[in-house]
Amino acid sequence: MRAAAMVAAGLLGLGVLGAAPARAEHGDWAVSVEGGVGDYTGALGSSLNTGGTWGLRVERMATSVLQLGLAYVGSANQIAGMRNENGSRPVLQRDGGELSLKALLLEGWLRPYVEAGAGLARFHVRQGEPGPDLQSSTSLVLPLAVGVQAHAGVVRVGAGLGYETFVAGNPARRGGGQRLNGQLSLGATF
Repeated sequence: MRAAAMVAAGLLGLGVLGAAPARAEHGDWAVSVEGGVGDYTGALGSSLNTGGTWGLRVERMATSVLQLGLAYVGSANQIAGMRNENGSRPVLQRDGGELSLKALLLEGWLRPYVEAGAGLARFHVRQGEPGPDLQSSTSLVLPLAVGVQAHAGVVRVGAGLGYETFVAGNPARRGGGQRLNGQLSLGATF
């Protein structure tokens, strides 16, 4: 999470130091790729190492301040304390889809946002066995996020911090946990 905080602080600094002309209108559609780091809390946090996250998001402006989104979101976290016969660590991989609603809080080229949604995530262990604390599962997830997105012409960049809770189907056999992530995005509007 320290890396995510540094990314957020860097983008805030760009917003304070940078000067770009405000664009009156962006395209109604946006497509972006996302990448970052993610970790888990609770029993999941003690079972997993921090890992990478990735995604692909398509968004449509519903109004001047609301965006509807559809995304593929993935992550991979090594299972702590376990090694395979060849010395590699098993990995808990998450693949899922989510629908979201993003509220853009200010007008201009730099727009802070809050986002909420719902989705399904499939968790499975690759490169080994899940061990006593984890299980493969399909989970109903509720993601929440805050961040900023900046526009320069049709190019859009962003940074965000996210929190995700599992409503049903937790990959932890006992104790549960939530998912935290920080990520950067790069995309285009049209």
